[in-house]
Amino acid sequence: MDETPKTKLSGRALKPGMCNKCKVETPSIIVKRAEFCRSCFLDSVGHRFRGNLSKSSIPEGSKLMVAFSGGPSSRALLQTMNDYCRVDPENSRKKRKFPEFCVCYVDQSSILDSHASDASKITAIVNSYQRELFIVSLEVVFEEHAPALLKTHIGVDDTISASSSFNIELEKNAKKVDSRLLVQQMFGTLSSMTSKEDLLHYLTLHTLVREAKAQGCAGILLGDTATSVAINVISNTCKGRGLSLPADIMDSEWYQDVHILRPMRDILSKEIGIFNRLSKLETVAHSSLTTFMAPKASISRLSQDFIVGLEKEFPATVSTVARTAFKIQTNHLSKKQCPLCEGYDQLD
Repeated sequence: MDETPKTKLSGRALKPGMCNKCKVETPSIIVKRAEFCRSCFLDSVGHRFRGNLSKSSIPEGSKLMVAFSGGPSSRALLQTMNDYCRVDPENSRKKRKFPEFCVCYVDQSSILDSHASDASKITAIVNSYQRELFIVSLEVVFEEHAPALLKTHIGVDDTISASSSFNIELEKNAKKVDSRLLVQQMFGTLSSMTSKEDLLHYLTLHTLVREAKAQGCAGILLGDTATSVAINVISNTCKGRGLSLPADIMDSEWYQDVHILRPMRDILSKEIGIFNRLSKLETVAHSSLTTFMAPKASISRLSQDFIVGLEKEFPATVSTVARTAFKIQTNHLSKKQCPLCEGYDQLD
């Protein structure tokens, strides 16, 4: 007697009109053609964050520092890190790998006037979490090893020129230096917006590393998302920084014994926006060097326009670029370290 074979449905089988994860609730969020309910989406973001953080090689119990600018990505980073450190009410004996963290905000108002009023907003947000906050001005980079920072080139003609002229300025004002004015003069000598963006990034990162070491933090958490990683892959390759891609987009141990962690590198910027809206998180809106400028204003700005444009038509673009870049391995660790960007000199 013939029997009709029974079809065994997988537990992962999608149910039309239901959340792709729990298969119970009605979906309200669509990301990369996948549908989620509110609860499952928030859990997904938190799960990816915890998974990436747990992969870190930093010793258990180490203190971490959250780099906070108030923007969407760092705002979500602060929330997820706070949730991570919170004691589980159902299992109070369960310990987190990193139970303690502080927050650092780098004040860039010496270069970006629109940031002048951000400090008070940043303070209010961080205080709501009852976390220790350190506000550091960008110009503190001149308080320690200023000559070394400015005597070394980083492969950009404009920056080399700025370093030479600026070093002379330092010698003339050795006794009394207005650090804020010096920062402005340094950026004023750069004719390329790409050079200005790079210099701002390097000085900000140097300031974060300096403060992390001062506060006894073993690692710095950055809010880099999968979208920003994809943009950096394109822009850094165009700038000739392909050698240092592993350190620029993944977790890195090469910044003066301070680990750089990117626990949100698997999360899209679109997901960050949805997460902040669902969690009702207030962000601090501020401009960048290329805000309201044409896409061709800088290499990074053009790369951003390119990736975001592709993402609208091809949702898997960012994930594909990011996943491919994560597999890249270079010999950057064998190179001489640059005192400005904390990276390794590709011209060595």
